[in-house]
Amino acid sequence: MAEIITIICKRTVVSTKPVQAGKSYPLSVLDRHMEHNHLRMVLYYPSMGAPTEPGEITGRLRESLAVTLTHFPIVTGRLQKNDNDQWMIKCNDAGVRMLEAKAKGSLEEWLRNMDRDKELMLVYWEEMYHKPYFWSTFYVQITEFEDGGLAIGLSCTHLLADPTCATMFIKAWADTSFPGKMMSPPFFYPLPPRRPDNTRPNYKPYNSLINHYKASINKSIDLVDKKHTTVSFGFSDDMVRACMEMAQPNGANDKLSPSPFEALAGLFWVCISKVKGMRNGLIDMSISLDVRKVLGLDKGFFGNSTVYNKVHLESFQEIVYHKLQLL
Repeated sequence: MAEIITIICKRTVVSTKPVQAGKSYPLSVLDRHMEHNHLRMVLYYPSMGAPTEPGEITGRLRESLAVTLTHFPIVTGRLQKNDNDQWMIKCNDAGVRMLEAKAKGSLEEWLRNMDRDKELMLVYWEEMYHKPYFWSTFYVQITEFEDGGLAIGLSCTHLLADPTCATMFIKAWADTSFPGKMMSPPFFYPLPPRRPDNTRPNYKPYNSLINHYKASINKSIDLVDKKHTTVSFGFSDDMVRACMEMAQPNGANDKLSPSPFEALAGLFWVCISKVKGMRNGLIDMSISLDVRKVLGLDKGFFGNSTVYNKVHLESFQEIVYHKLQLL
């Protein structure tokens, strides 16, 4: 299987402009709570336009990545302990590790025969060294398919970013690569902040959620190495719209219709329940909630702002029943 992917080179990409000397960023309670986890994501792009020379697209993306990193000093920095023996980021322009690779066949063929082990070959990751100051916290892998198509794999420690941040970084890179201008630059500041435009006299920061995670961070966490299985789902636009229409109560207006995201979440829940063997019911599901708005953060805030909860079928049924009673 390893012969399907050929690693061409491994290099370090740095930002085009140096960061301010001596700059560093502290990590929040939510950041430190995710220390033992990391993220891996793969994005696929079909061939578009005229054929290109091997490595041509990778070269362009490498150049735009360097420009993008100028706005993400945390990504190019390195982990270091502060005086309280807590992790912080030293912004030293050390860069990110980038792998350039090529794959046999086309992207379409790959997707038809993909499994978890094969997909992991498209996203490079290294565990933390015994000397973390030299360890890259972000890795990028660009894989060009010989017969057309491209895959971009991004991996990073969850200590610095949640899935929203990882997606934000990819979008900023895409904006820099094609329109040539970053549409939504990131924001870096301590958590939780007090918004400068908040003029309410009795305003108090939302600390209860932070205190909950601060208390749980000192508890021991049992790490279990579980065997995971990858299942791919494809939901067309027609399927999502049909789901939205079926979920709308009779006689209700459009405002009560579920959003496309809610329809997709429902479809995922039903399909995963069937894969798990549930024929007449739904399995319990863990959901992540972005709390940027709750904590008064900007949408572009870069840092862990996601909390996780388990949704039980019994509770879900009670909520749905209560909402239907209000209609």
